[in-house]
Amino acid sequence: MGSLITKLCFLLLVWYSLICLSSSVPDEYTISNLDLDKFTSDKEIFQLFQMWKEETKRHYQTMREEAQRFETFKTNLKHIREKNAQRKSLYDYRLGLNKFSDMSYEEFSKIYLHGMKQPIIKSKKGHAELKSGSCANAPSSLDWRQSGAVTYVKDQGACGSCWAFSATGAIEGITQIVTQCLPSLSEQQLVSCDKYSRGC
Repeated sequence: MGSLITKLCFLLLVWYSLICLSSSVPDEYTISNLDLDKFTSDKEIFQLFQMWKEETKRHYQTMREEAQRFETFKTNLKHIREKNAQRKSLYDYRLGLNKFSDMSYEEFSKIYLHGMKQPIIKSKKGHAELKSGSCANAPSSLDWRQSGAVTYVKDQGACGSCWAFSATGAIEGITQIVTQCLPSLSEQQLVSCDKYSRGC
């Protein structure tokens, strides 16, 4: 009996220690802050997958589904590494893990990139021509995030409303540049007026 109580106390101590350690991790700790090139072996990648599952609160119905999702995760991680290795400068875009990292491109496309009938809008105006030399003083790159002209990342879910997010993002950014005030506009107000988005 004494041995059982000792084991239970030990397990309770280990459990409490893990809780204390996990609560000491800073709030800014995320998968996106990790150097993905450090995870090379299958064991390390599986540990990364477990951290990713915890951060994204992903749960699977069966072990078989989890094994399939892990394989897809590994494939996506390989793609991320390959694309990031091709960057020519620090200003080139960089890929990373996100909440879709256990989905194949085909699966993602079927859910999020579904076809949507677009209205045909005919323009009476011709294409605008750029005057020669009008961009001579433009910087080679500019990060509007550093100027505070970009709102937080928004998620359209499975809705065909990328156009609304693009429109509000452009309006939010130009408003901040002109007025020094960054609003967060409602994409839903635009989508609700559009019959092609089906009120999504």
